[in-house]
Amino acid sequence: MEQLTTRIGIEPGLGLVGRFGDTVIVIPRGEAVTRPDDVAHELLELAAEVGSDRQAPANAIASRLAQWVIGHMSGEAPAFGIVAPMRDGVVMFLRGAVWCTITEGGATREVSGEQALTWVDLIVPGTFERLAIGGAVGRPVQADPLSDLRAGVVPGEGFVLVRFVGMP
Repeated sequence: MEQLTTRIGIEPGLGLVGRFGDTVIVIPRGEAVTRPDDVAHELLELAAEVGSDRQAPANAIASRLAQWVIGHMSGEAPAFGIVAPMRDGVVMFLRGAVWCTITEGGATREVSGEQALTWVDLIVPGTFERLAIGGAVGRPVQADPLSDLRAGVVPGEGFVLVRFVGMP
């Protein structure tokens, strides 16, 4: 079996990008935050929990994220995008003004969280070459070519996940 290696490039910005194992989340924020953001903190904790269970099936991951969004619908559930590993691919979940481009076999498709009243969730087969999630709809994520987030949370407006087979 081939070993799958991923590199996570970060686009600088005012939002947050977190990596927890192979689970990656972006929470765009339009202005500098001068106080703690409890909702963003909750989302980062949820991403860490999702990332800790590598055996969770796709529907369980999507259900967990959907339950969080439903629980925050009366308030301001922020826009976010997350990818979580599953067998033979990743679960991609978008909420609000975030979008995702997926490149596979020379073709690229784009999905936006704004296309849905609630959220968009998809299974992306593990054959993709590049997956990018960002907060600026209509413009490609411009990841810093030297960035490679291994773990933790950093400021950022988007991320690019690139797959390598074997060692990059």
